Amino acid sequence: MKTISFSLPVLSVAMLVLGLSDAQAANRYGIACVYNRTGSTINYAIQVGSGGWTRYAIAPGANRWFAHEYDRQNENRSPDLRIKFDSDLRQGRFDITYKLGRRASQGQSCAEGKGYAFEYERNNRNFIDLKAL
Repeated sequence: MKTISFSLPVLSVAMLVLGLSDAQAANRYGIACVYNRTGSTINYAIQVGSGGWTRYAIAPGANRWFAHEYDRQNENRSPDLRIKFDSDLRQGRFDITYKLGRRASQGQSCAEGKGYAFEYERNNRNFIDLKAL
């Protein structure tokens, strides 16, 4: 009986040629997700790039994702995403503005995105803030 042996580099090349290597899935979106971990509905506004502000409301326990579709796979660059909200929930004005990062992903869901959560301030439940997860 004859034994055939291959070196590791030769075997690796053969696997690539035959398509036996692990395929990398392409990133097609930049995703950010906002969660509401408070007991109040929160009004906020989102700005993408230099565009106008769009208002949203998020109910207690809910989440919402914001996606940017790349022009080409694995581009992994998105326009700036800003959020503004009223930190005391009573004044009717937006006091805080943050720039949000996104996570490159294959699909569009909160599970695949960079997460942020509205939460009560630790020492004063009269105020909220947005924390990166």
